[in-house]
Amino acid sequence: MMNKYGIPDPIKEYIEKHEFWEKSIGGVEIIIEKVQYQSEEKVSFQLSISNNQNGFKLEDGILEYLDRHNPNINQFLLSDSESSACVIWTCNQKAFEELLDVALDYIKK
Repeated sequence: MMNKYGIPDPIKEYIEKHEFWEKSIGGVEIIIEKVQYQSEEKVSFQLSISNNQNGFKLEDGILEYLDRHNPNINQFLLSDSESSACVIWTCNQKAFEELLDVALDYIKK
């Protein structure tokens, strides 16, 4: 079974077997993989956008847009952005899917 973005369900079992899952949708690269975070092994859901915009400014715009649509999601998000790419990740699949909805909508504008 898969969700609307094609993410395998259950993703944790998929990652155990294949180590990672990735897909590109509308200019957004999605990478799901196992990571060590706060001394625990977790599944990381990451989006990366490299579209000739400043990654920090793009991240700020996406997070502001997200805050207007669902302010409760920002608490689950972490950043690895740099000037050349916007990179936002989380270990919460539901938060990631909502972030992805908003990010795709934001970059279409």
